[in-house]
Amino acid sequence: NAKKAFENYAAAEEYQISEKICEYLKERIKLNKDNIQEIIKLAHANITFEEILNILQQEYEEIYKYKQTIKSIKIDEKYALSEYLAPLGVIVVETEEVTNIISNIFKAISTRNAIILLSNKCIPYGLESLILVIVQEALNKFGIDSNIIQILKPENIPNEDREKIDVLVTYDGQV
Repeated sequence: NAKKAFENYAAAEEYQISEKICEYLKERIKLNKDNIQEIIKLAHANITFEEILNILQQEYEEIYKYKQTIKSIKIDEKYALSEYLAPLGVIVVETEEVTNIISNIFKAISTRNAIILLSNKCIPYGLESLILVIVQEALNKFGIDSNIIQILKPENIPNEDREKIDVLVTYDGQV
């Protein structure tokens, strides 16, 4: 379930786990370059292998989207105020574009949110599914529940996850 996966990932004690997963993903994607390029060719996907690597790098560098600012106030001998970024929770994104799907797959790692992608175009053996499998393998390697990222048809979203959605991003980008 996405909510439980989110709670466990957000609470992960290792501070730089997202960065370590992203670095590992770069290696795994490069090792799968031939397979990825073959699927891109067969599916006539509107993306290149280099663009996939660039999307991963952008998500790695852009951690602010899909996060909230939390203020922490501590009153002791001195007054202290601090702010930090925290994940939002379970985010459902409606999208059909391959670049948006891949971007949001990587965004789940960089932001520590659970992201459920709703798409009617994803096929079990397509490019998006291959990237998802590589990402899920990386998550499992680092002890993170792979339910943190899911691709579902809109009608297949589990009822228990529908009730626990924190943010919905519609096809037109509305939150």
